[in-house]
Amino acid sequence: MRIAGVIFDMDGLMFDTERLVQQAWRQVGQELGLELVDGLPDMMGVSVRQANLMFKQQFGESFDYYGARRRRTALVEDAIARDGVPVKPGLYDILRSLAEWKIPAAVATSSDQAVAERYLEMAQVRQYLTAVVCGDMVERSKPDPQIFQIAAELLGTKPEETVVLEDSFNGIKAASSGGFLPCMVPDLRQPTPELARLLVRQFSSLSDAIEFIEIFRLRNI
Repeated sequence: MRIAGVIFDMDGLMFDTERLVQQAWRQVGQELGLELVDGLPDMMGVSVRQANLMFKQQFGESFDYYGARRRRTALVEDAIARDGVPVKPGLYDILRSLAEWKIPAAVATSSDQAVAERYLEMAQVRQYLTAVVCGDMVERSKPDPQIFQIAAELLGTKPEETVVLEDSFNGIKAASSGGFLPCMVPDLRQPTPELARLLVRQFSSLSDAIEFIEIFRLRNI
């Protein structure tokens, strides 16, 4: 195995924002008199368009997903404006290591471009990234591999030589189906036995992924 590039998911992997989103959806649900949290794990990693369809399937065609999402987004933005972007342990270390080793890195996130770019700038990590591919820049969301394929093209790497670091089930499925090297850093959900079979490695944190990449980057030299 050879590692020529690394693609990061963003929410739940680089930033501890999935918990903020979950808390915000819980509050929106309370305001609407609905339980909106139960189905959220299945929606992690999907596009806004796909999430709209999934919410309507669960709560009916009359459910105003975009209105509820605007309220959820406002709650998350309030928390980030107050406390900053919550950075996951090991993020700065792994990005600095990749830069030192001259291994290009990209982000492939289902978040909209405006949100993703703002968070990356706020966390002061944008300079480490060769490319940022977002949910509103692709036609097909995870578990389709399109977003990773575009990111790899921008990195100039082959899927079989590109690590994808993900926390979501849909992201791991997308990486696997695209022929990438799927590695999971679980956040809100641990992998099922079925999902675990798709993984090249599972790490407890981004810090743990550094040694793995270092071992296989030596095969690039």
